[in-house]
Amino acid sequence: MFKKLFSNSLIKDSFIYTVFNGINGLIPFILLPVLTSYLTPNDYGIVALYKTNILLIYPFIGLCMGFYIDKNFFKVSKDYLAKQIGNILIIQVFLLLLFTIVFYLISLFYDLSFIGFQIHWLFIIPLVCFLFSFNEYNLIILRNQSKAFGYGYWQILHTIINLSLTLFFIISLSYGWEGRALGIVIAQIVIGLASFKNMKNSGFIKVQFDKNEIKEILSLCLPLVLHGFATYIIFQSNFYFIKMNVGLTSVGIFSVALAFSSIMGMIKDGLAKTINPWIYKNLNVSSDIDLFKIKITKLFAVLSLALILFNIIITVFSKLVIKYFLDEKYIEASNLVFILITAISLYVLYGILCSFFVHFSKTNLLSKITVFTALISLGLNYILSLKFGLIGSCYALLLAMTFQLITTYYFCTKFFPFSLTFKTNKHV
Repeated sequence: MFKKLFSNSLIKDSFIYTVFNGINGLIPFILLPVLTSYLTPNDYGIVALYKTNILLIYPFIGLCMGFYIDKNFFKVSKDYLAKQIGNILIIQVFLLLLFTIVFYLISLFYDLSFIGFQIHWLFIIPLVCFLFSFNEYNLIILRNQSKAFGYGYWQILHTIINLSLTLFFIISLSYGWEGRALGIVIAQIVIGLASFKNMKNSGFIKVQFDKNEIKEILSLCLPLVLHGFATYIIFQSNFYFIKMNVGLTSVGIFSVALAFSSIMGMIKDGLAKTINPWIYKNLNVSSDIDLFKIKITKLFAVLSLALILFNIIITVFSKLVIKYFLDEKYIEASNLVFILITAISLYVLYGILCSFFVHFSKTNLLSKITVFTALISLGLNYILSLKFGLIGSCYALLLAMTFQLITTYYFCTKFFPFSLTFKTNKHV
């Protein structure tokens, strides 16, 4: 029955994307014992804070405009999509200049030492975010074209460049945490420029200023800035609260635990790269919406069972690796992995529901849910990390993800009614 509801190509593409994500994620794991040998937990904590600041600024420069490309890929012609992407890039050039100038002016009047690293690293972040968006759009296009192998090539190439440079700067030049940061920055510049060239050569970029198109892009994407920022708070505020309530060394330990739980994130990405385009395509062209609702219901059921199995496997794997391959300074991370993996598993299911909010232009509602979840996350993080330390911060993320999934499902069924009990309502 599963094969009747889901095409072989969908299952095949899901498998290919998941394999590529697995290979891509395996490379950092192979090198994790090396990095933890050359970087102290304190250094690892600084790297985590720098990456956290990149994630903080990206929603304001990227404006989550990848959703706009996803939404319109199957709706408009390639030539018109190229024009839309051109106008997206015009918006981002303006934002790049704006944020670079603002950061410079702020640094003239305020002491920014609280960020945890030298100020010149902050000035590079807008450029990194700008180029990261090129990489994101290139991958979205490849994904929607069902070019799974091309997608995997770009993804793995980025990781290899990133970590090769990191090892060179850390081991050969003894740059410490700055070696890891340099690896991130240079790799993003190289892949970002290469992605831009690939899109341009493929005919997906046509820079032609259109005031009305820019208004339409901003009307959909501006609400998603709040969504992106709130998502950042949910997943990254842990680092700040741990630093404040437990210490910078604990940030490094938390980062290692999060690295193992990111295996579930790779599985999530692999599924999303196939499932989200499939959802958009069915919502645009499907003639039997009730059958589609049954497919979604069964998809949730199968994924839920698979995620439980993955949780068990990844938890056992992480405990063995941390115990036998990492420096003993990171041993506490083994107690955190299961909680973090469970939280990200809930986020996998939430990510499927987000596609419906984007398709039906309910991004404002989605943002409100995410903002409210972020506020709950902040309160839980402060209380639980102060009282229980590292493990308290992990439980804060789990509770926030539980609330977000339940709330998102509730509101999704208001405008696209389907039931997880296999009883679907007629399409309204």
